[in-house]
Amino acid sequence: MPIIFAAPFVLAAGIAFTILSLIPRARPWAIPIPTGIIAAGPSLLAVLIVEALALHFFDHTAWPGRWAAILYLSSGINRGVVGGGAAVVLASFAARTLPMLVLRIAIIFAGCSSYFVVIALSMFAIKNVFELHSPMPSGWSQALAPALEVLLSFIGAFLISSNPDQFRGQRIHLPHGVPFRERGPAPPTPPAPDAP
Repeated sequence: MPIIFAAPFVLAAGIAFTILSLIPRARPWAIPIPTGIIAAGPSLLAVLIVEALALHFFDHTAWPGRWAAILYLSSGINRGVVGGGAAVVLASFAARTLPMLVLRIAIIFAGCSSYFVVIALSMFAIKNVFELHSPMPSGWSQALAPALEVLLSFIGAFLISSNPDQFRGQRIHLPHGVPFRERGPAPPTPPAPDAP
């Protein structure tokens, strides 16, 4: 059941990362938006569970009503949107402040996961729409297809991670005009010139 509930969010996040990562000007949003989509799922589920328990134990007579069901679902969706929005803000801040190596590892992981989902879904759709059949034995084709999908996903993720600075967005500046992730001790104050 949790896998069925999470599948639409994982699929939407994978498609969003794939599209945003392939457009250079949209890459600053390639990490925050999919993170928000994935975070919206647990937020929505947690709120729905809590509200269902509240309706069951405290006011279960209102549950059969149509308006109670509409209010229950709409409030859960609203909390899911709020949770997803908070995750977008946090992921955007993290992408701007993480060290370069950590950010590149995160891009490779997100790229491999997203590209694998999109490639696997595309190959499944093409195979079923055009009714394609592999000339190889079924055992070989079932083993080679996932291996090819993983290989293509890793190659694509490695290529887009070659310039991780494109995924940062606008840098966060603190006093002295130094970006947040490069902030160190303040420079020493130069001595005042001697009076004539």
